[in-house]
Amino acid sequence: MKNDVVIFNNGELELEVSVSENRENVWLSQQQMSELFHVDRTRISRHISNIYKDGELDKTSICAETAHMGNLGIQNYTKKLYNLDMILAVGYRVKSPKWNRI
Repeated sequence: MKNDVVIFNNGELELEVSVSENRENVWLSQQQMSELFHVDRTRISRHISNIYKDGELDKTSICAETAHMGNLGIQNYTKKLYNLDMILAVGYRVKSPKWNRI
């Protein structure tokens, strides 16, 4: 998955966002969603699990894994990124007061 990175800034938060090459989709990690919605990452994880369990979204079409090298260049890590459909579904479930201003 080749993505460009753009900066989202709403005056309160500055976040690096992965954008698909054709600019048709955005991708965030669980940590980025927790920053966006101002909730703990474990809450984001729980909502994602429930969205899958409820069959609301299909994991294969909304989740992508990217590989990156650790700080010391020794170990590869994978990071799960979720597309806009998941970001919106999580935002709806989070019910954060910040959600309305995004």
